[in-house]
This record gives sequence, structure tokens and C-alpha cells, in this order.
Amino acid sequence: MKKLLLLIGLLLCSAISFAQTTFVRKYTFYYTKENGVLDEGKKADVTVVFNEKGTGNIVLYFGTKKKILYKTGELENNQTDGGYKYQYIDCVDDEGKTIGFQFFDDTGTMRLLYSDGFLEFHE
Repeated sequence: MKKLLLLIGLLLCSAISFAQTTFVRKYTFYYTKENGVLDEGKKADVTVVFNEKGTGNIVLYFGTKKKILYKTGELENNQTDGGYKYQYIDCVDDEGKTIGFQFFDDTGTMRLLYSDGFLEFHE
């Protein structure tokens, strides 16, 4: 019984440590969908810092510009109807605009969800 409790404790610690890890991704291409219309996509130079300094915030660097998405909700793990696993969190930006943040685990695709559409970034 003690070994089982120790194992569960270690697994929980590992999960918490993993959830608090800061990591960086670079994206080179993005699509936008606005009012139901998907564009052809554009080249990008975007660096994203996930969980900056252990805060849960997400920082996007567009060249020399910086945009911070402040975490307002809890991280949710889910999957699409097609079986694609993703992580989702509610955020608010510097201007107070509510943004849904979606990160697809298998592809590294990142999506910023707005009320009238989304931005989707690819590596």
C-alpha cells in the first residue's frame, strides 16, 4: 500500500512539474478565418513562449512587437471529433479582449480563437 501511495505521489509530482514547464515554439506560417472566410495564409516570424516564468501566461513575439495573453482559466485537455488532441485555456490580452487559446499536441499547431474567427499558426 505504501509503495502504491508513493507511486501515485511521484506521478502527481511529475504531472505538476510537466504542467509548469516553460517552452518555446517558432511559427513560420499562419491562416486567418474571419466571419466564416478562410484566407490563403501568410508567412510569419512568430516566437511563442508558453507558461512564461511559470505564470501560465503565453507571450507572442511578432518581430519586435510583444503580445501577452494572460491566463484567466484552467488548462483543459480535450480532443476534436476527428480525434486530434489539444490543450485549451481562456486568456485575455493587453487590451482586455477575451481570447481562447488552443494548442494541438501532435502537430504543434497553435490557434487563437476570437468571437468572429481565429488565427492558426504552423511551424
